Amino acid sequence: MASNSNPTSPSVQPARQHPVIIHEGWLQKCGSKNLKYRYFILFSDGGLLGFKKPRARGDYSSPVKTYTVTTVLELNDPASTKFTIKGVKSSKVIERTFSANNVFDREKWYEALQKVAARDKDPVMHAEKSEVSISSTAMEPGIHGLKPNVTFKDFDFVRFLGSGANGQVLLGKERKSGKFYAVKMLKKKSVVKMDQIVNESRVLFVCKHQFVTSMAYAFKTAGHVCFVMDFGIGGDLRHHLADTRETDGKYFDINRTRFYAAEIACGLGHLHYHGMVYRDLKLENVLLDRSGHVKLVDFGLCAENFDDQNRLRSFCGTPEYMAPEVLDVKCEGYGRAVDWWALGIVVYEMIYGLSPFFETDQFEIYRLIREEPVTFPTPSDPVTQAFIRHLLQKNQKERLGSGPGDIRDVQDHAFFKDMDWAKLHRFEVKPPFAPDLKDETDTKYFDKDILSKEIKLTDFDDDDDVTWDQRFQRHQMRRFLSSVDNLEATNTEEDFFRDLFRDNPECRKAFTAFSFHPARKG
Repeated sequence: MASNSNPTSPSVQPARQHPVIIHEGWLQKCGSKNLKYRYFILFSDGGLLGFKKPRARGDYSSPVKTYTVTTVLELNDPASTKFTIKGVKSSKVIERTFSANNVFDREKWYEALQKVAARDKDPVMHAEKSEVSISSTAMEPGIHGLKPNVTFKDFDFVRFLGSGANGQVLLGKERKSGKFYAVKMLKKKSVVKMDQIVNESRVLFVCKHQFVTSMAYAFKTAGHVCFVMDFGIGGDLRHHLADTRETDGKYFDINRTRFYAAEIACGLGHLHYHGMVYRDLKLENVLLDRSGHVKLVDFGLCAENFDDQNRLRSFCGTPEYMAPEVLDVKCEGYGRAVDWWALGIVVYEMIYGLSPFFETDQFEIYRLIREEPVTFPTPSDPVTQAFIRHLLQKNQKERLGSGPGDIRDVQDHAFFKDMDWAKLHRFEVKPPFAPDLKDETDTKYFDKDILSKEIKLTDFDDDDDVTWDQRFQRHQMRRFLSSVDNLEATNTEEDFFRDLFRDNPECRKAFTAFSFHPARKG
């Protein structure tokens, strides 16, 4: 029986799972053209939400103002009703001044804000506060979590883990802490050419979740932007699927498939909660940690800030995992349903070893995806087949997970009828496979041919890298000036989420920034 607990709420935001209200009341934000009163609610995790009117307890959806408080400035004028906070809005450091109804009301707000600003004394809240402090140094716009004065010399690089057109990934040991990280090194010329790479830092740094890889921080050198990330030491599901076939003569069983599908779904649901579409789910992008739990990686194609009127239209992704609406040039666009299609492909591959639309010719793959129904090579559990078929509905509006319920509709399917989502989220469901590792540098689950490549740390690959570095700085400054011009219009994560379907009140009811409805049983 499915649990009633929310499976996607990030553990680093305890107040968003169980909101603790510190103070609430009417305030006027100073400095804006329209001096309207808003009803603000201050939460113990630093969240400060403004509404047009008081909210029913537990319903904190659709705020018109959203901030994360980090500091409240000292009161200098005892007769004034004003106070000023410093905080974060859409990962940017901001300062806002408010006016209370009277001096006594201002004192109550000040005391409450001091309590919240001191939340780093609490060990749970301390991690959240430290994340904000790193982000606040990232005033080189676009790169989230940028840490100054870090170079290659702060790491001992021990393994080559992978490479692509835009850079390489190395296993590095941070000298100061002794911790091992996957360090993704991207050439600045690629960042200038491909704006998505800067966006990846936002996903890695902002979307903290158990089943989504996170970034400790970023740093830059003369020629590179580097992401210091979780190391998925257990290898990817593609490797494990091939290994299982080689050793056991078969692919994953239903229970192992169900476990991975559940954790992947939680990761997708969390990205959707933040108003993001992954667009690159595939076996290679699902890593395992040292305990055997899932970590989604590689967010270069991740998109955000879309709704019914502003649908996604980019042709991108891996051919075998593309949804029909991505391939349809006449389509009115697509949204988060493409991720649930990709989950259907992944589940099928874990059980049968190949994509349901496998072909050697890329254009034939596209034709199969658009036109042919999914078939199954061998008989299997009818519930599992139904689950796959519901995820691989060619009409995106009929696809499982495409409605307002998103992940809740997926987790309510009979395929997950015995899944305890609360225990899964707390890592209390034992993984079906635990990596056998000798130490933190063990890379037995990675491709040996890739591991044998030589590590190269030359910061300037060719003569024009200095020019590219200058272009990169100008590129970042243009982004910064643009963001400053639109500061008031810039959405927070909650605003992105609220605006997913601006004209669909049912969707806004089903998803709220601070209060998920529990999963339905069945």
